[in-house]
Amino acid sequence: MTGSVYFISGIDTGIGKTYTTGYLAKLWNEQGQKTITQKLVQTGNVDVSEDIEQHRKIMGMGWFPGYAINLETGERLNIIFAEDSYLTEDNGRDLKWNPTSNIVTDEAPLYDPGPPAVYSQGNYLLGGKHFVYVISGSADVVKDSTYIDGTDSPNYDECAWIYNQLKNYTSPGYVANIWQVFRNASWVGMPILAPGRSLLANDVTVKLRVSKPYEQYITRNASAILDKNDDLTIGTTYFVMGANLNHNSISYSPGDTFTAVTTSFSGSSNARAISPIPQNEFSPMYRFSTDDIVAEIGNHTTAVNALDMINVVPNPYYAFSTYETSQLDNRMKITNLPERATISIFTISGTLVRQLKKNDQMTSIDWDLKNTFGIPVASGLYVIHVDAKGVGEKVLKWFGVMRPIDLDTF
Repeated sequence: MTGSVYFISGIDTGIGKTYTTGYLAKLWNEQGQKTITQKLVQTGNVDVSEDIEQHRKIMGMGWFPGYAINLETGERLNIIFAEDSYLTEDNGRDLKWNPTSNIVTDEAPLYDPGPPAVYSQGNYLLGGKHFVYVISGSADVVKDSTYIDGTDSPNYDECAWIYNQLKNYTSPGYVANIWQVFRNASWVGMPILAPGRSLLANDVTVKLRVSKPYEQYITRNASAILDKNDDLTIGTTYFVMGANLNHNSISYSPGDTFTAVTTSFSGSSNARAISPIPQNEFSPMYRFSTDDIVAEIGNHTTAVNALDMINVVPNPYYAFSTYETSQLDNRMKITNLPERATISIFTISGTLVRQLKKNDQMTSIDWDLKNTFGIPVASGLYVIHVDAKGVGEKVLKWFGVMRPIDLDTF
């Protein structure tokens, strides 16, 4: 760690250590001194320290529980997120990344394109609109005393440059600052908490891959790439690349187009005139279709084929699964189920242990590893029969090892 480090200690002193530290950090940041706060020790805390959460509120900074890496360069990237302060019931005003599972209000929103366009009834909640933005930067930006006020995004700096660009929302240049920041957004996501799940109950990794970097590359024959020593064809429109050029006493920059009125142009030896005009300015273009993966409704053949995807997880079960929420919770899932199904669980001798009935939109059902009378089942091999009325049947095998209750840990 470089720079000055200040350590403030004390236990339940009630003299305002949290607020003093937070406002000092805010003041130093506003003076151009990049400042972070840390809570090294806090008795009884198992999550993010409430003091650090208070610091982030005072400093005008939020807390995001993750990070992003550029796999091409190995560099860490800055991450920022949004929230809708009007949606307080969906955690939209606490400066924390904690989306809910609510997508719309109880009354669905309606839109009449008009004219005039009219919105009515409910509203979109989208989990509190905790949108995530991964911001790329350049290692060419030197992190000296002046970069914080510059217009170029640096590589990872704990979002100091972004914060400086966006903090003065009343300044005349604020709109331009927004553009300076978000033009560097390399990935944008709209995560929403899955129904019935708690935030940060498990790790999530998002991997994005493309077969070619997003850089310009020329897809023309060499004969179509002209420099200042080549002749232009009068009446032909050309695309400028490489460097500025001059034609008919007019200067053109890379990305500009012009129509030749003479056969020559001047400028840097790196300047090129290319025809015909490229699509997407020589940047990559991708085309894909979802025609073959669109959901089919009412197709019996598709429903029968989907039976092959029914599964039981985890399998085998070794005394624990990530679905469990406490030491007394035992749980496994039968997944990829149709809307209506009857699940029967047997011992290998054919004794019915438990029968579960499903009639909802969920694609899975839980089994608490108990029999019909609420008694935990024994370790061993079980046969699971899934009967999808009107569609077909599927038989699965499952092996589980039960764990004894450890009363000493309570």
